[in-house]
Amino acid sequence: MAEAKAHVEKIRRERFFIGREERNPLAEDIHQAVSYLSEELYSKDAHFLMELIQICIPEYFKNFACATLLV
Repeated sequence: MAEAKAHVEKIRRERFFIGREERNPLAEDIHQAVSYLSEELYSKDAHFLMELIQICIPEYFKNFACATLLV
């Protein structure tokens, strides 16, 4: 158990900079990329609605043999 915990702590320190004084050099780039993608992806209401339909409708109708959507 101690060996597994040490392994996880090593990954946290070396890969994700958790518990280190210095900051992950990619953190700012990742933050900017996520911000840009979220702004662009949901900038249009229609796109947001289509994403919502793609996610929700199949889950709602998964137990039905035949389903239709009227908009």
